[in-house]
Amino acid sequence: MYRWGLSNFSGSMTRRAISATCALTAGVLGWLAVAPGSHAPAAAVANVADSRSAVQQAADSGAPVEVLQKRTEDSKTLANPDGTFTLEQSAVPVRKKKDGQWVDLDPTLARGQDGLIRPKATAVDMVFSSGGTGPLVVLDSDDRKLKLTWPTALPTPTVQSDSLTYPSVYPGVDLRISVTKESFSEVLIVHTRQAAQLPELQQVQLALDAPGLQMRRTAGGTVEAVDNFGEAVFSAPKPAMWDSSGDGDLQPPSADRTEEPLEGDSVATMPVAVTQNSLTVTPVRSLIDDPATVYPLHVDPPFTGVRVARSMINEHYPTTSSWGWGGDEGVGYQSYEPWSRKRLLFGFSVGQIAGADVQSAVFSAYETWSASCTPKVVEVWKVAKFTDATTWSNGSGSGIWKQKLSYATAAHGRDGCDPGGYWVPFAVPTAVDEVVSAHGSTVYLGMRASSETDELAWKRFRYDVKLSVTYNYPPTIVDPHTKDPYTACVTTSASDPVIGDNTPIPVVSIVDPDTTDDGQHVWADFEMRRAVDQSPFFTYTTAAKKGGSGIYFEPPPEAVAHQPLWSNTTYVWRARAHDGVTTSPWSTGCLFYVDTTKPLAPIITVEPVASSYPMNQPVTIRLSPNGETDLTRYGYAINDDAPGPNSLSLSAASFTTTPSAFGTWSVSAWSYDQAGNQSAQRTTVLRVQGTDPVGRWPMDEGSGVFTADEGSGKHGMNLSPQATWEEGNHGASEGDHSVYLHGLQTSGDTTATAASNIIDTSQNFTVAARVKLDIKSNRQVIVSEDQPGRSSFALGTSEMTWTGRDGSEPEDQSDRWVKWNFTVSTSNGPVTAETDFVNYRAGDWAHVVGVFDRSTRDLKIYVNGIQQQKKEGGTALSTKIPVRTSVVDGTGPFRTGFGIDNSAVNYWFRGLVEDVNIYDGLIGDDAIQALALGNN
Repeated sequence: MYRWGLSNFSGSMTRRAISATCALTAGVLGWLAVAPGSHAPAAAVANVADSRSAVQQAADSGAPVEVLQKRTEDSKTLANPDGTFTLEQSAVPVRKKKDGQWVDLDPTLARGQDGLIRPKATAVDMVFSSGGTGPLVVLDSDDRKLKLTWPTALPTPTVQSDSLTYPSVYPGVDLRISVTKESFSEVLIVHTRQAAQLPELQQVQLALDAPGLQMRRTAGGTVEAVDNFGEAVFSAPKPAMWDSSGDGDLQPPSADRTEEPLEGDSVATMPVAVTQNSLTVTPVRSLIDDPATVYPLHVDPPFTGVRVARSMINEHYPTTSSWGWGGDEGVGYQSYEPWSRKRLLFGFSVGQIAGADVQSAVFSAYETWSASCTPKVVEVWKVAKFTDATTWSNGSGSGIWKQKLSYATAAHGRDGCDPGGYWVPFAVPTAVDEVVSAHGSTVYLGMRASSETDELAWKRFRYDVKLSVTYNYPPTIVDPHTKDPYTACVTTSASDPVIGDNTPIPVVSIVDPDTTDDGQHVWADFEMRRAVDQSPFFTYTTAAKKGGSGIYFEPPPEAVAHQPLWSNTTYVWRARAHDGVTTSPWSTGCLFYVDTTKPLAPIITVEPVASSYPMNQPVTIRLSPNGETDLTRYGYAINDDAPGPNSLSLSAASFTTTPSAFGTWSVSAWSYDQAGNQSAQRTTVLRVQGTDPVGRWPMDEGSGVFTADEGSGKHGMNLSPQATWEEGNHGASEGDHSVYLHGLQTSGDTTATAASNIIDTSQNFTVAARVKLDIKSNRQVIVSEDQPGRSSFALGTSEMTWTGRDGSEPEDQSDRWVKWNFTVSTSNGPVTAETDFVNYRAGDWAHVVGVFDRSTRDLKIYVNGIQQQKKEGGTALSTKIPVRTSVVDGTGPFRTGFGIDNSAVNYWFRGLVEDVNIYDGLIGDDAIQALALGNN
């Protein structure tokens, strides 16, 4: 008899077919998945589509909730109230998707409208012949088909529940098909010794058709149909044949010899040959012809599913593999002839939870028979990987049986001790955790009797064992770094970062596959210590947050600032994560070195070396260290006290600047070390040559009745005896002075040059002065040049207003509003440029500039370096006042302190004056701003 199915030989081999006649079995099974399960699944309160919802519902309800999206044909995943998950696997498929919905497997057979016979729902779709010459069976797995066709026309079968029988396919021979949830077997039952001599039974050959699949025979003797990627789609273990000599009392009354041998049946394996178009098995003549053979005889050329990972080894058949056995099988020793000593092997896939932390793992096997009701010990072991070539000879020693994991003292399955059988649990967390932690894919377990010589310890177990694993993915620390300042985590002292702050904040992100927006909460512990210490001086535990991607944890700044770090010291910090179930290991220590010592300012070298530099000509500035060895870069600024974005590397520490204004041009520089510390500022001042003034009077003498011209040196200015000296805008301590003019016509205090007509006011010219106004409201002239009848130009104020008193105390100082003006004399009379009221705070200095541009024929006024505008009717008007006629050149002396109008001296100035400049040309806005800043 030949059998294609999901079993090997048992009892003597398999237990899938035996009856009281001689039979040949042939069974083709879909590939059976290794699918873990649990012996007592927790009741789920709901089925939900995603783990986020399941976690939340489980926490809210206090009961496990199934995660529907993780359901498979042979497993399901439950979210538990404590935040863990439980994976429940069955060794065989228990459900399948049909029309997009999960349905429980049901092997009950029925005829369809096309007359063919099909089970309601099986792991692999199957279609059986209703008689005739068509295929005996068609297997379909994801549109990949395998067909087996009987060599002769088949009679109409009788159908009973999950089996069908084709009577008298040969004289005295029936063909029986048995269907399970995941596979099927076919058995030829040869009822008499005479029938066994039929020529058709000397070698049984079935036609085979597997489009797109390649048929092959493995080293272990199984047959496989593989796809283009070499993956097995269907497989068949070695075929077996057995007689009916065994004792049914050694296993449950429900045992069916037409599916597998009973204990004590004589069993023999058969040669099998496969081509792309046929499968041939040859019965063993010695068993057929043996006078002791009890008929019926069964011959089994099986096909099994590739997902099978179970085997039985039997010392009575030490070189025979019983891969993929079905039904139930024995464990231990029984002495009924032929005697047997058996062990069972199972494999479970756990790759889907690789890396998880296993909280518990329970392997469950359903005991169907016990030799007595006296409980005896059965053990579960961690075993090495086994294959279809594993036998008692090569699979019963310590090379396969690695470690005893658990045991149970039990007796179930017969009258007086749970006659219906019972699930027996075994705790196996060690073996499962070892594989899962190593990101392995399969856990291999074995069952054996504690005593393999005690006949009363004989037991039988069903093949649909289960594995239940409760797990939690441990949280892990990622992206450890510090902030304020930022440094990446460095674990070796040779490259640890140097920071210039003694309160850096350690930061980590926590990744936990179990956490979602509605899932577990996670939090972190931090420790920090000096590298030379063993114990931390700083510890902190953060508050818990709902997990998710990109969630960071850190101590608050005040916690870190409470214990500032020492300079010139190496520190190490680490963190670990919690999710309420598992605590991660401490992260690898992150090192950093604290250096808060500021470096010295760099040395500034100007090339070429000169006492002054022409305007608008480039100058090279070179920076070099001042004895520092740990610098990383330089910063620099022009006419500023902050470096801004200007940066130079040590290897290219030079830059070029082009002074665009005359006077002083400051170059400042800073050094930065590897900790980011900034040095003090170092500044070099360049004297920039520009448009030389005709006269420049800083008025810094501080005494006497004369102030020198430091521009051309030709136009010294005499002071009246009433004028007095006071400090200038930079203070007398800096050598800066000014002249105070009383502004009273009767006192006559003023200044005037000894020479006349020092500039031609009919051409371009610029005049500037720095003043501090004293209380006075009428028009005043700061500087002017004489000509008969009126001044050729005058720079001063038109009008002043103020509030409060004007005194020396701070509370006496008040805001003022000033209109500034600049007047030139033309052939048609004076033309004046005047500002709107400009705010002026009493006691402050103001720098005022008047410009006559002959080319554009207009006047401009600048106050404190800013060109002023005037509004009329809400419209902003430039103070570039047009001069439509010729400007008259003055011929008299250049004066400070009054003007001439209608041939009379008037508009006396009251206040302080200094930094008076006059140019016989135009100077640019940059130069005017430089003058306003005091860069003369």
